[in-house]
Amino acid sequence: LQALFQLQSARADLAGRWQRQMVVLDAPDMNGSGSAPEQFYKRHVYQMRQALQWYPDILQPLENALRQQGFLWEGLVAEIPISMDEHGDLLRLREAVQGRLPAILRAESNRRVYARNEATLQKLHQYIQQVYSTNGQSEMVQKLREAINTRSIPHYEFVWKRLAELYQRQSALLLRHELLMKLEKGAPGWAAAIRRRDGIHGHYEIPAHIEEAWLWQQLAAELDRRSHISLETLQERIVLLNANLQKTTIALVEKKAWAAQVQRTTLEQRQALQGWKETMRKVGKGTGKRAPRLQAEARKLISICQTAVPVWIMPLSHVVQNFDPQRNRFDVVIIDEASQSDIKALAAIYMGHQIIVVGDDEQVTPLAVGQDTRDTERLIDEHLQGIPNAHLYDGKLSIYALAKTSGFEIICLREHFRCVTPIIQFSNGLSYNGKIKPLRDDSNVTRRPPLVPYRVKSSGITGDVNEEEAQTVASLLIAATEQPEYRDATFGVISMVKDAQALRIDTLLRKYLSLDDYDRKKILCGDPAQFQGDERDVIFLSMVDTPGEGPLTLRTEDGNDYMYKKRYNVAASRARDQLWVVHSLDPDIDLKTGDIRKRLIQYAMHPQMSISDAEAEQKTESEFEERVMKRLLQAGYHVIPQWPVGAYRIDLVVEGAGKRLALECDGDRWHTLENLDDDMARQAILERLGWRFVRIRGSQFFRDPEKAMLPVFARLRELEIPAEGTQSSVPPDPTGQVLKEAIIRRATELRREWDQPLSQAGSIVPAVPVRRSTGGK
Repeated sequence: LQALFQLQSARADLAGRWQRQMVVLDAPDMNGSGSAPEQFYKRHVYQMRQALQWYPDILQPLENALRQQGFLWEGLVAEIPISMDEHGDLLRLREAVQGRLPAILRAESNRRVYARNEATLQKLHQYIQQVYSTNGQSEMVQKLREAINTRSIPHYEFVWKRLAELYQRQSALLLRHELLMKLEKGAPGWAAAIRRRDGIHGHYEIPAHIEEAWLWQQLAAELDRRSHISLETLQERIVLLNANLQKTTIALVEKKAWAAQVQRTTLEQRQALQGWKETMRKVGKGTGKRAPRLQAEARKLISICQTAVPVWIMPLSHVVQNFDPQRNRFDVVIIDEASQSDIKALAAIYMGHQIIVVGDDEQVTPLAVGQDTRDTERLIDEHLQGIPNAHLYDGKLSIYALAKTSGFEIICLREHFRCVTPIIQFSNGLSYNGKIKPLRDDSNVTRRPPLVPYRVKSSGITGDVNEEEAQTVASLLIAATEQPEYRDATFGVISMVKDAQALRIDTLLRKYLSLDDYDRKKILCGDPAQFQGDERDVIFLSMVDTPGEGPLTLRTEDGNDYMYKKRYNVAASRARDQLWVVHSLDPDIDLKTGDIRKRLIQYAMHPQMSISDAEAEQKTESEFEERVMKRLLQAGYHVIPQWPVGAYRIDLVVEGAGKRLALECDGDRWHTLENLDDDMARQAILERLGWRFVRIRGSQFFRDPEKAMLPVFARLRELEIPAEGTQSSVPPDPTGQVLKEAIIRRATELRREWDQPLSQAGSIVPAVPVRRSTGGK
């Protein structure tokens, strides 16, 4: 009951308060709310709490927030008129919040949006200025800058849409740049033209025949690349580097060899070497009484000092005298002129660990004169049992032939520099099957013609001497020495039959020539064997044989174990500039077919018949050579096409002021890539002979003849070869016939003087050299 009383009392108090406080505020009246009025009041609790918390939860945070933003809240409230109503303050707050604050907030919001937009616009303006400073040529940049500066919305919108369109196409542009970069690596010019949209390269369609154009451009680019590579520069560099390499290698080998030699040479060896030299000086010619004893002492000493000297050079006879094969050994033994050395040279070979045999089995070999064949066979049977090819070990066996039978590798040297081509071609055809390559340039040879056959009317042979031939040879030689063309020439006389003829000619020469002239001309008279390994500028061959009642006994190339072939090979290849074949025979009457004498005489009479098919190839110039030659002639230069140098030919040679320039036209049928190595090797050989080269590529010439000829004219100026007009200068005596006739005429005069009695002829005085026409000069 107490609890109920308390509940009822509380309900009454609540109702009284509600009526007094809430109803006056237009709240609903609680009368008729029933026996539980608290249920009625409960429905208004939320609104009452909101009203009670409005100021701390809503108005106060708003005031604070506005104040933090710099808003003067008190100023706003103060601007509202004061109301005398009991709720005047609340009404003023309501007016401030609902009436005036929204407009103020909207204005502040707009101001702030405007400020942000202005800042954004300013940044954009600054950015576009930076872009304009680096890309001011861009149309889009210019328009965008103009729209921003004028703040034209339609203009800016138009530019923006255009820019967006371009951005959509950016992938295509990047692909274009990527493809152009790839193209630029192989075709930079084409890529640049497409990038600039030049001509047909700016169209949207690929130009017609693009594949053919691309191939043409590739070929043109390759030709341009090759044209920038100077063959002359490369060749000069190769020559220079090879020369430096050879020079350095020689110096290195020399220093290392002598260093090793000094290190291994003992005091005892040096003493023995000096003792050997003094002993050999006392031996002299080996004819003294003490010579045998001194030679024995020398052999003892040389066994000690042999290794103190790295290289020993001496005749085979000295080798046997000085070295003991049992004690003296060498790393390498070289046998020179091995085709003339008989089996006695085996003693020298025995001393070497390695052997080099130098010789030519087509030249004179040992004759074994006076050898008893039966004694030779007995010695072979007694001492050479089990030796391979023992039956060959006779007096005629040369060391070179022995080396060939032993299966050693043969290295053949085919380049020939001694004789002019017409002279060496006889031996080339006789003994070498045309494999020798003559490389001597005879353009500066003044002693012409290279081959002179001269027939003598002989009365016969007396004591192995053909007197008429002997006097003819002697007179011709002396007559030649009187000519200015032979001032510095050396002379030799070879007798083709026995030594008596050579001795008779030598006697005549010593009789009619001063000793000074005889020595100065280095005159040598002998048989082919004596000339083997030697040479002279001018050689006179005396055939010696005279006509008989019929054709002479046949003397074939293979007769007498090929002796005649070897002797004729040596005799016909000793002359450098000129070979006189003096004979007393009519080859068509006195000699049979197949006779080697007939072959030589007829060759001397008609040397041009020996020209091989390879040398008789077409000499007419190609179109390339003709055009180059025409330009040189138009420039006033003297040009000779197909200049022969021995077995080789040079396309064009430019002459002037005593100088020459060889011009090779590369790319023609003779100068293709396939034979480039051979061509360069040929040029290297000719350069060693003194020739200077310049090369023109056909690929350059036919594309730009003027530019291709510039290096040629530059080289001509460098060598100081002047233009002398298009008329070629013909030498006064190109074939040498005038010179030959002058020598023959003077020789006839000399023989006539020799035939006169001494009382009538007086002393022989050399005639004044014949003056020949020099073409008006």
